[in-house]
Amino acid sequence: MQIISHLQTFHTRHTFDLNVRLCEGSGGIVAWSPTQNFALTLRSNDTTQATVDADTLFSFRIDGDRKRIDNADVDRLMQTTGTSNTSETFYDREAGTLYSAIEIVSVTLNGQSYVIAADGAAGAITTYEVTSTGGWTTRETIRDDASSGFSGVSAMATVEMADAAYVVTASASENAISVFGLTEGGALAPVSTLSMADGLPIANPNDVQIVQGAGGTFIIVAAAGSDSLTALKLNAQGGISFTDQIMDSQDTRFDATVAMDWITRDGRIFGAVAGADGGVSVIELLPSGRFIVLSTIEDTTEIGLTGVTDLLLQVTATGLELTTISASEESLSTFAITVSGGIVQVQGGKAEGTNADDLLFGGDGSDSLVGNGGADVLVDGAGVDTMRGGAGSDLFVLDADGEIDRIYDFNTEEDRLDLSAWGMLYSVDQLTIKGRSNGALIYFGDEILHIVSHDGRRLSALDFFDAMILNAQHVTVWEPLSDGPEDVQGLDMTGTAGADTLVGGSGDDTVTALGGDDIIFVTGGDDSIDGGAGRDTLTAQDVQFGVTLQLGAGIAGVEDLIGSGFDDQLTGDSVGNLLDGGAGNDVLNGGGGADTLIGGAGADAFDGGAGIDWVSYADQTADLSADLSGTTPGTGVAAGDTFVFVENLLGGSGNDTLIGNGADNELIGGAGDDLLQGGSGDDTLIGGEGDDVLDGGEGDDLIIAGDVDPAILELFL
Repeated sequence: MQIISHLQTFHTRHTFDLNVRLCEGSGGIVAWSPTQNFALTLRSNDTTQATVDADTLFSFRIDGDRKRIDNADVDRLMQTTGTSNTSETFYDREAGTLYSAIEIVSVTLNGQSYVIAADGAAGAITTYEVTSTGGWTTRETIRDDASSGFSGVSAMATVEMADAAYVVTASASENAISVFGLTEGGALAPVSTLSMADGLPIANPNDVQIVQGAGGTFIIVAAAGSDSLTALKLNAQGGISFTDQIMDSQDTRFDATVAMDWITRDGRIFGAVAGADGGVSVIELLPSGRFIVLSTIEDTTEIGLTGVTDLLLQVTATGLELTTISASEESLSTFAITVSGGIVQVQGGKAEGTNADDLLFGGDGSDSLVGNGGADVLVDGAGVDTMRGGAGSDLFVLDADGEIDRIYDFNTEEDRLDLSAWGMLYSVDQLTIKGRSNGALIYFGDEILHIVSHDGRRLSALDFFDAMILNAQHVTVWEPLSDGPEDVQGLDMTGTAGADTLVGGSGDDTVTALGGDDIIFVTGGDDSIDGGAGRDTLTAQDVQFGVTLQLGAGIAGVEDLIGSGFDDQLTGDSVGNLLDGGAGNDVLNGGGGADTLIGGAGADAFDGGAGIDWVSYADQTADLSADLSGTTPGTGVAAGDTFVFVENLLGGSGNDTLIGNGADNELIGGAGDDLLQGGSGDDTLIGGEGDDVLDGGEGDDLIIAGDVDPAILELFL
């Protein structure tokens, strides 16, 4: 799945310690030397010449597109507008040696800007309040002790979360990651620490960054000594927990992890990582906190990726743009990374992607994931799942669940598998692969994967190899690894203009989804939800207790509600809503508008309210009977169901009995041998497939027997 393409390379002298970052406000690139005050000379690969400032900051053009640079001092350069920042390394010019490194980072808390500086050699961190004139006022200095884990600080990062701000430090001497809470006034309070002594498998961490996406807030740690990338989830209280670690291999290019940058696009988290082995790997962090390697590009004589010292990711209209600095080749290179899709998440249902490069994320339950076009990533989750990538080079990520999963339309020349979650799997030779007439069966322990080839040919073990099935070299931590308080407070999450999946915590969350057809997961607390534009769904399917959800009561801009597996109360608003109660004895109130109500298992009470409303049993396969008049008790999944202000019924694929009332009803039987009785009123009865009995009763009725064209059926729904 090659998604990286080289755009252009420029050559420049004095790049041995050049840093490259986004320039605040201008949207361009700023590059500078932290140790030297020299003029840089750039020469392009064509006749275009770059302009250079006389100081350590400069500006230049790439392919005619001007990259502007502010002539700001370091103070302003470090004060960015994002909610998470990464420290830069500066050197004491007075000392004049590389051993006088100081890490400096900025952060904002309740509108006040602060600067944090760490002297690793001295084991001290000082916070400064930034004044209105740009000056720094010293607020506090803390020093390392036996429990703090920040001697030899090699990197820092900051993040703003709701009304809190946190400072994260990486200690190269103690192999530790520490989190501090920043209080108003600039004081730092230790919150959590994980180190090698606790079982965190890192050695010589040299970079740390914080990134926020659909799955929450994550700390990414690069460790040169262990050639690794580690993900830690950071909760709203400052607690951290280990989610994944991958090590460099012959198929990736981050040996010694020299440089990395992480960014969020449409809720998805992407990173670019370079090491000492000549190249760059593009990696995605899934909402679950698991790494997957999307693509790796190796150095050639034209693109200048030997000795990369720094790099930068930017979001573009078609994906991402990567800028790299190479010291040994004295070059600055740019690359296009094509990632264009959003996140589609489902739990026990069907999810379809677009023609873009989507991430389809299955949860617990039996899921059906269809990627359609584009280079998609399909993650199955627990349960008996089916996946179909469609056109494009797709990556299928399998969970260890002991179930039989199926992949259709698999192209061995384009598609890849990630079976690394199966545990203790290091080589294709450990798999039992049995060819079938149209594909293959893959066995490993309790896992069974059925693959159907795209061209219907038989597959064998020769069609699979290590790089195709393992994706990345993951490190297993056998015991849960975490420190600090649990996540019990509310989250503050904002989506994008696209289709997002936002997952709340157990506290009082504030979720602003913005545009797109969003899915918002609630798990507890008194949440404030704003779905924004698009048709949005609020779901409590992961909650382990009954919920009460009412559109308009702290829930704005949301059209559809999904309950838990327990006794729920779901209430719609004045527009056409879909309310799905799930299992349990649910109470569903449609409110105004033409609503669709789905009760699921349990004795459910349906109140359609104003408008022409449907109760749907379309997902049911067993026989059932439902009577809108209440004269005949319901059977099957409809047993105990009651109906008020409901006009229409939609049956499932079993042999259903659907009975209307005195209103003008529409009854659709679906597949199976159905009995439809309209009663009085001007009714519409559609039998569907099977041998149906249709009885309109009194009134002027429309009877449609047999199967019906979906386009016609759509007119009645």
